[in-house]
Amino acid sequence: MSKKKRRNTTIKRRTKKGIIKRRGRQKKDKIRKRFRIKVKKPYPRKYLRNVSPENSLWIINGDIIKSIRELLKELKIMNDEAFRYHVNKEKNDFAKWVREVIGDRQLAAGLKKAKTRDRAVKAINSRIKQ
Repeated sequence: MSKKKRRNTTIKRRTKKGIIKRRGRQKKDKIRKRFRIKVKKPYPRKYLRNVSPENSLWIINGDIIKSIRELLKELKIMNDEAFRYHVNKEKNDFAKWVREVIGDRQLAAGLKKAKTRDRAVKAINSRIKQ
């Protein structure tokens, strides 16, 4: 009976310092893939920070919004007429501001789908709680 020889798996990687050889990497990768656990990461702080004054969002009632938390607070007290001015068929100022200034594309997509004030508040709350 002949036993099968183990193949020596060597991966070569070229770097600035030279060639690095790694052995057995493929087996470790298979194990990692099999036992991978998905962990929810907290909402990044960079999205919660205040933006600079020139990037602030000016609302029709005269308020200035500098962060997502301020947007949430204003949406809760805003009347429907002011909300309709910023969110209608032609534009969605809140989604555009969140995407371009804040940089949170997932929240911007949620705000773009929201056609009512309550849905927009729900979208922001669920994104912050993630």
